[in-house]
Amino acid sequence: MNSDLTIHALQTEIEKLKAQLADFQPLHQNLLQKIQDIQERWDLVLQGTNDGIWDWNIQTNALFISPRWQEMLGYQPSELVSHFETWHSLLHPQDRERVLQSLQDYLAQKVPSYAVEFRLKSKGGSYQWILSRGQAKWDNQGRPIRMAGSHTDISERKMIEESLELEKTLLRSIIDCIPDSIFYKNHRGIYLACNQAFQNQLGKDETEIIGATNFDLFDSKMAILSRQQDQEMTQSKKPQRHEEWVIYPDGKRRLLDTLKTPLFGYQNAVIGLIGISRDITDRNQKEIALQKQVERNHLLSRIARQLIDQNLDLAIQDTLQKIGQFTDSDRAYMIHYSSSQEHWSMKYEWCREGIEALIERSQDAPKDTVPWFSQQLLKGHSIRINCLEDIPLNAKVERSIFQKSTSPTLVVAPMIRGGKPFGYLGLEGSSSKIWLQEDIDFLKLVGEFLAIAETRFQAEEALKKAKEDADAANRAKSDFLASMSHELRTPLNAILGFTQVMNRDNNLNVEQRQNINIISRSGEHLLDLINDILEMSKIEAGRISLNKNSFDLYHLLDSLESLLQGKAQTKGLQLIFERTADVSQYIQTDEGKLRQVLLNLLGNALKFTHEGGIILRIKKGHQFHRLLFEIEDTGEGIAPEEIPQLFEAFSQTKTGRKAQQGTGLGLSISQKFVQLMGGDIQVSSAVGKGSLFLFEITIEIAEESQVNRPKNMLKVIGLAPNQPIYRILVVDDRHESRQLLLKLLLSVGFEVEEARNGKEAIGIWEKWHPHLIWMDIRMPIMDGYEATQRIKATPQGKDTMIIALTASAFSEDCEMVLSAGCDDFMRKPFREEVLWQKMADYLGVQYVYEETNTKTDTLLSQRPKLATFQQLKDELEQIPQQWLSNFHRKALECDDDALLTLINDLPPHLSYLSQTLHHWNNNYLFEQMIELIENLEK
Repeated sequence: MNSDLTIHALQTEIEKLKAQLADFQPLHQNLLQKIQDIQERWDLVLQGTNDGIWDWNIQTNALFISPRWQEMLGYQPSELVSHFETWHSLLHPQDRERVLQSLQDYLAQKVPSYAVEFRLKSKGGSYQWILSRGQAKWDNQGRPIRMAGSHTDISERKMIEESLELEKTLLRSIIDCIPDSIFYKNHRGIYLACNQAFQNQLGKDETEIIGATNFDLFDSKMAILSRQQDQEMTQSKKPQRHEEWVIYPDGKRRLLDTLKTPLFGYQNAVIGLIGISRDITDRNQKEIALQKQVERNHLLSRIARQLIDQNLDLAIQDTLQKIGQFTDSDRAYMIHYSSSQEHWSMKYEWCREGIEALIERSQDAPKDTVPWFSQQLLKGHSIRINCLEDIPLNAKVERSIFQKSTSPTLVVAPMIRGGKPFGYLGLEGSSSKIWLQEDIDFLKLVGEFLAIAETRFQAEEALKKAKEDADAANRAKSDFLASMSHELRTPLNAILGFTQVMNRDNNLNVEQRQNINIISRSGEHLLDLINDILEMSKIEAGRISLNKNSFDLYHLLDSLESLLQGKAQTKGLQLIFERTADVSQYIQTDEGKLRQVLLNLLGNALKFTHEGGIILRIKKGHQFHRLLFEIEDTGEGIAPEEIPQLFEAFSQTKTGRKAQQGTGLGLSISQKFVQLMGGDIQVSSAVGKGSLFLFEITIEIAEESQVNRPKNMLKVIGLAPNQPIYRILVVDDRHESRQLLLKLLLSVGFEVEEARNGKEAIGIWEKWHPHLIWMDIRMPIMDGYEATQRIKATPQGKDTMIIALTASAFSEDCEMVLSAGCDDFMRKPFREEVLWQKMADYLGVQYVYEETNTKTDTLLSQRPKLATFQQLKDELEQIPQQWLSNFHRKALECDDDALLTLINDLPPHLSYLSQTLHHWNNNYLFEQMIELIENLEK
């Protein structure tokens, strides 16, 4: 029963509970609905917010993280374990300590709130910046039991902030690197920002500047001025620029160039200004120094010009005045030492108005008058005194002088010549004058100018005297040359002239005619030697000039080839002339000098070449209107050490000395002639292989019509009939010269009178009225110049032809002859055909010419037939060595009598050799004899 009762009671209780449950059912449903509503709202919150939601059970470390929280990091929902360690492991290692410390401080209620930025690792491995905010719940004992909050992705913001911070840092770095001072202050004048240069300029830290005003940083005067400038700028609302001297708190005085620009805010109101300030103190000083330097250079230029252009004394005096005024000095002066340097004298002085001159009291003073000064200056040291303390204590004399001086400052610079001081230049000023190093440098430079000017003046004086002496010497040399030319050519004129007179005699036998020809050739050879010496003397006296004429180059070359071909064939050599097709036939240059150069070079080549040959090449030069000449031989060659002196006057090579011929002037004259024609002879040679001489000259192309062709005149034997009787006056102080002309002129039928000087010539001219006068120039009593001038000064004299006879070597003498009134001139010695041609040109004379006759042909046929080199060599090999040695020695000695004896001793069957050697000996061709023997020995 009891069991039943219990069950019954239990059932009863159950029924009661059911009844109660039935009563709570609506409430339960309502609660479930509310819970569902809350859940839906929570889900909407989790899904709708952009932030991640987290809930941390501090006691169990369980961590709820919303899906959005996971999505921020790239994870799918439920990929991360809901635990505190999950969050901890995702923290960036560099942020963990800081973030955990912030969390602990908050949970320990040390800080009122929790908001911290950190980096969390995303699924891809990169980190994103998160802003985490949260709020905790504490129990009654103050222990945290739960904490919830949100995560906001601030990565983009962080990137912007970092970029802005980088730009800010970069901008600040740039601003700090700018040497100009930059500042910003508001409309009330309070500094809000500045760069490092501004801090350095003020000598203050940024913390001392920010928040301060101009009154805090500068003196009151500067601060007031700056405020006025700011007010003007804010009123005009335009940038303003100022240059002003600023005194900083440390006492430094600087010149600033400041640009202030207003900044505008709401309703265009000025809210502040930005300033850029540049310290231009150094620039200003440099500009002043530069301007001073420009003025100094201009002054130095003027001084230099004056020292060159003006009288030296006036120029130095003016220089002292200029440098004294330029440097604001009281006195400027120049001191000279004596030759022994024991005394000094003031040579020049300039003083400002009111300053006493000292030059009269400063003469021949002992150097010990100012011993320390003298010691320094004689060592080449400059002196600069701005105050008494600049003078050493041991310089007692100088200190005493300066204590009493009215000009207590000075600068002195020594003047150097040849490395030795010969004086000094000084400037003195008042006590307010401060001398700088640049003043010393300036004074040194002026001193150098003055030293150079004085040295130049002395040199010019010496040069002037030397020039006068040289001119006198040149005049003496010219007079000597003129005299020598006259004295040498005049007897040669008689020698060569009378051989021409004698050659007119057809009754001469063969031997007589050969003797006359020997005399003529010997005279011509002597004339060549004299001409070489006189030509060299003319060159040394500077009396040589280029006489251009138009001529036929082909004819010149052909005549040279014809002239030299015989000698080449005699030696068994080839002589070849080559010219390219583009070489002009008619050219203009100095024909005589070109002919002499080619003759000298070709003659030397033939002289020193014993086998092979010589070739002359003519071609266009490397430039327009230039001709190139090359003379190449296969001769003995020239040693390299002898080439440098090859063109020196009276110098011969070893080979030339061995030949014992010539004056040693040929190459020297040739070089001078080529240089005169615009070129230079060059040589390349090798001993035993031959030589190459080459040169270029400048020419002009001529027309055929400009060329005067030589006339091939026959022998004149008389005057043609039906002509006037021509009266000819011969004037010469030399009897033999007059006789030469008399015989020539009378032999063809002229009427001739003679006079010994110009005075006699005028008397005969006045009475006899000759048609033509042959007038010598150098004569006693009255020379040919004066006689010609007097005759030509009369109306009748103008119709009288006067041709000067001159033995001068100078072309300018011939010009003087023409300027004196002569119609033409003829040089002594002259050729007969020139005489007849000039008379034909001026009088129109016509002649009768000799025809070729049997006697002449016979004489010509009797000339020896010269053998070839091989024929001579074959016969020479049959002669004893002793005869050859004797013949060679006598040929070197030019002993024609001894040579004739040796030649006559030759056996009769050696006919080629005998005839050839007789011909050479009769014509004094010793050179060919020497070459023949020497070639045989080789």
